[in-house]
Amino acid sequence: MSDDNILNIAGSGRDIIMDDVATHVFPVNMYAAQSLHGYSTLHVNESKSTGSQHKDSHVTDTVNNARVLHAIQVMSNQGKRKRGPKEKDTFQRFVYCLPERYGKLPKFTSFDQNEKAIIKAHQKAGYGYPAQDYIDGIAQKTHICLSYNAEQFMEFIRTLFSKLVNRKWDMYKIDKQRRLLRVEQDTPRGIKDMKYQGYLLIIPYDNDNDRPQSVIYRTGEDYIIQVSTNHTDHSTFDETDTGCTTPINHCSLELQEVIKPPHVDVKSSPVASPSRLTSQMSSAMMSTTSQNTMRMPIVSSCHSIRNENECDVAVKIEQEELCHKTHELPQPASQQPERRLTSPVIQSNVNTSMAFIAKSKLVVIAETYRGLLQNPLSVTIRKDHLVDDVIRLYRANPSFGNHHIRVFMNCDGYPSDQSNAIPAGTMFVMFWREVLHRFFQGNREYVPVVDLDMDEEFYVTIGRILYHGLVLFDYWPVRLAQACTAVILTEKCSDSQLTTSFYNVMSESEKKVVNEAKKEIRSNIAEFTLPVLRNLCRTLRFYGNVVKPQPCTFDDLILRLARYYLVRNSYWALSGISAGFISSFSGNLPVITEHDVFKLYARLSPNALTLFEKVNFIFSPTEHNTCIDMEEKRTKMYLEVAIMKMTTDQMARMLTRWCYFDCLCADQLYTRFHPQSVSEPPMFDPDTRTLNVSSVYSSQEEFTALLMSRLDESVDVTADVVIV
Repeated sequence: MSDDNILNIAGSGRDIIMDDVATHVFPVNMYAAQSLHGYSTLHVNESKSTGSQHKDSHVTDTVNNARVLHAIQVMSNQGKRKRGPKEKDTFQRFVYCLPERYGKLPKFTSFDQNEKAIIKAHQKAGYGYPAQDYIDGIAQKTHICLSYNAEQFMEFIRTLFSKLVNRKWDMYKIDKQRRLLRVEQDTPRGIKDMKYQGYLLIIPYDNDNDRPQSVIYRTGEDYIIQVSTNHTDHSTFDETDTGCTTPINHCSLELQEVIKPPHVDVKSSPVASPSRLTSQMSSAMMSTTSQNTMRMPIVSSCHSIRNENECDVAVKIEQEELCHKTHELPQPASQQPERRLTSPVIQSNVNTSMAFIAKSKLVVIAETYRGLLQNPLSVTIRKDHLVDDVIRLYRANPSFGNHHIRVFMNCDGYPSDQSNAIPAGTMFVMFWREVLHRFFQGNREYVPVVDLDMDEEFYVTIGRILYHGLVLFDYWPVRLAQACTAVILTEKCSDSQLTTSFYNVMSESEKKVVNEAKKEIRSNIAEFTLPVLRNLCRTLRFYGNVVKPQPCTFDDLILRLARYYLVRNSYWALSGISAGFISSFSGNLPVITEHDVFKLYARLSPNALTLFEKVNFIFSPTEHNTCIDMEEKRTKMYLEVAIMKMTTDQMARMLTRWCYFDCLCADQLYTRFHPQSVSEPPMFDPDTRTLNVSSVYSSQEEFTALLMSRLDESVDVTADVVIV
């Protein structure tokens, strides 16, 4: 049989079976059958064939062996052909339409109610998911037909979203950094071939000039700055509008805040786009560089104020008009701007994001009393005796908390008749830092320590200082235990808050011992093991424990110790602070609840997420340089990652450099990018509450290392203060 016959069998359109091979390929008597021992079973006569016949048979066997191997190879290749299911006519993807390119991009997989509220708002406006695929608040994937061409696909998308009629749109995909990358494929086949399984975002636009860029960084999470001007895009800061005669390098924080562009109407301010605002901010800030307000690099020590022949007395009433609304050093009445411009005119969209952290009633009350403060007073304190001088000042002048203040500090190495001006808020930060270290104890939160030799009026005076810092700057020492604050303001505290503050007062080693005990409790043991019991007795003895801890009553024991240590043991001190604080309100303090205390701490405690809501990013002009824009967006992400990884202490140190305060009492903070700078260490300017950074850094590690090295430096703002 020829090789062609074998190939015909293999390619005949049916499966090859062994019968075919046996019948058509292998002759019946091609091989001699052999027994188990390898001997031939053919007839004896066949074994007596001539030598020529035996030789011809050997040649035939060799040829047939090649044919068998070839047939086997054909059959093996036939078996490798896999048969899969036929491709479907449609495929499924999540499709989501944003109202505009600056619309808030929700986190689709998040269970946060705020993210769900954004989706519901988009759905109500006619965007979001297709109505047919959004049923009872649950989104489903949209079926997309593979056979559509580009025009049919565009009409299909317009049928999904009625808002896209007579409008243009681009499709984007989301990468791991939450960047939006434009999808260049315009057909369903091209989209499927991308092998992208995530969300397809639709971003509409009206004309080619408004078309979004091919790469959009974190759409909607950039801070939209609100500016209104009667002129073109070039708004400038004019010092003459403030009526300020003080040199710019001697001005206070308030004067930096009230600088405004001409003809600004805050109430009618539309929301401008970030690209336009970048140009506005750049031209505005560039106009003030000659006055040394926003120059890079900037490391500003505290501003100095010229001393007007002040005496050595601790308190002196100035012959100036009262400034009711400023948060820092007061100015004469003729130089005061209106109240509505005391905060920077450049505003972010914090109204929506900060709405989730509502103001505490205490902050609202403090804002009311801030308008009732009387004539400004000047005080002189010694740096090395700061606590003693401040305590003596408030004790000798009970009404001192009803005034604005100017603070001057005498430092060692300077003549006694010369003083250095410091921001008034810095005095409170330095005071509470030293008081908590000397008269309180704890770890993350601090509890007052009662000393038999302590002056009876000491804690009453502490309460007056607490009131004055709150009214002047919304400042509260958040390291003071929250349970103690609740007792001071409400005379009671819940069990859950007592337990939480108790754990925050403990050291890390003490909390580790308690956690080991809880681990054994979860294993349903009747008695603690000897090592755990010994460590518990050592740890809890300091907090007043005199009984043997038992697993069945351990939670009650912790609650009793928390109530004893946080409230009863320090009740005399807490009562004195409460008396001084409440008396400063002249008996008119409204009822404060524990929930108000919780909101106060939630708003002021150093926290990365809360900080992000207060930071405004000032980018460089990027009309003709998209590379700088991309690098600055990347640097912004570097900053956010670095802040997210900070501890509470590190964040407090950073805030002290950023705005003079160690808590989040400042309404607005700023970060400005400098395109002419590359990989420079971040520079803090607390007088303008601005962090100056380079536009370009090589990596996340480099930026974090430079930022942390800056924070490791001294944060004492009086260290480099200029003599007046």
